[in-house]
Amino acid sequence: MRPLICFLLLWPVLASAGGGSRGSGQPAVALTLGLSAGAVFARGNEYLGDDEGMGLVGGWIGVTLHPRPDTASLFLAAGMEINGVFAPDDGRLISMEYVPEVRGGLALLGEPFWEFFPYLELYMLGGFRAPNSIRGSALRVGAGLAIPAFGAVQFESLSRNCPPLIPWMIELVHDVSDVSETSLRIGYQF
Repeated sequence: MRPLICFLLLWPVLASAGGGSRGSGQPAVALTLGLSAGAVFARGNEYLGDDEGMGLVGGWIGVTLHPRPDTASLFLAAGMEINGVFAPDDGRLISMEYVPEVRGGLALLGEPFWEFFPYLELYMLGGFRAPNSIRGSALRVGAGLAIPAFGAVQFESLSRNCPPLIPWMIELVHDVSDVSETSLRIGYQF
């Protein structure tokens, strides 16, 4: 948790440092979208045995700010994560969760759509899971890696009858509460 807080506090200083050909330009703002699936592992939750996990399907929508766009650009994103949580035994929807979230990290940007489509994003995240009837509230921390350029290659290949899309985003997230929960997600993020 301490590295995330330090990063978010130092982010404005880091973002204003450096330069580069595009770094002296205007800040860039872009809409970000994500879709993921994963599993939540917890001990002590009434819906879980000691070694079972709940299924998780969700999405992210937010706004990303690149204060000094350049080939390697620090970014900060704010948005909402919405997840459906499914029971391990019969797969029924047992809960919806809403998580206001902040993400910050490094993006590798390229032409021509650099402000909307980074080649790669490496980020940390923090948020607050709103209370729900099954899982209660929790402070959320985590890290992620997204490689949208890999998705672009796959979309380009679809016209050539390529195999199904391979996910290009992975996140490891930990919810800090009275019942500690960790989730691993894979998916797609733009």
